[in-house]
Amino acid sequence: MAQPATIIDAPSGETQKHGSQQVVLSVAGTLTAEEISFRKAMRGLQSTDEVGKPFKAAYVAGWGEGSMTLQIKSTTTIVTLGETGAFLRTNGTTVMPFIITEVGDEYRQNDITKIPVKITEKIN
Repeated sequence: MAQPATIIDAPSGETQKHGSQQVVLSVAGTLTAEEISFRKAMRGLQSTDEVGKPFKAAYVAGWGEGSMTLQIKSTTTIVTLGETGAFLRTNGTTVMPFIITEVGDEYRQNDITKIPVKITEKIN
């Protein structure tokens, strides 16, 4: 069955209001992503003295990880592991490059094919 011509559930300019946005993927092209969840944490490197008492620590930025659901335009659109892309962080100005690290099973909702993916921040 053919996909609808407009697959985003909001008029132009209102995608952030509804939690969806356009993402550009290296192979699949521009798709609509919804339910974007992304978090970044610090990792502690801790050291104790000879009796096990905390002695010193250093903290470094960890990998950003998250998930999103992609709206698939047609049956010929394929999303693959290792594909790269980018989305805007919630401030609307910071571009976050990512790599797809897990692809879930496709499902249909309101005549739109969707696919959940897990993403990791692309560093290089």
